Amino acid sequence: MSSFANRPTLDLPDDDKIRLLPPKFLVLGDEVSKNQLDEYGASVQAIGAYGDPVYIGRSELSEIVVKNDPYASRIHCRIRRINGKYYLKDINSTNGTIVEGTEMIEADEIPLQHGDLIIIGTSGYVMLDLGKLAPREEKTRLVKRFNLA
Repeated sequence: MSSFANRPTLDLPDDDKIRLLPPKFLVLGDEVSKNQLDEYGASVQAIGAYGDPVYIGRSELSEIVVKNDPYASRIHCRIRRINGKYYLKDINSTNGTIVEGTEMIEADEIPLQHGDLIIIGTSGYVMLDLGKLAPREEKTRLVKRFNLA
């Protein structure tokens, strides 16, 4: 596992930097198979298992709770399914939501794709559609991309 000092950073307007926590994996689907759990560990969750919409934030009322991250809002963003695709919307969060390096504008609702990195505070979430590649091959690619090894 790489050291915390080697993790990617977020540049803040006043030139401060905060280190990102290792990303968790969110499966674009209704369930996580035993093979996916074995391959990705406890950090993988299926978005569809929570119902629709899915809220992400620090609040215990969120379906996906961001723990120990003061940069995340209580209700930070929402993921919902429209015609079989998943869409993300920032819910007026204090520090914004970043998808693939681009900060979302509150009015935007953008489609999520396999491999997208969502940053909420210092927490990262990688979107997985494991039908795209064999799980072992895909995990190797993601580990390299997000400097997890």
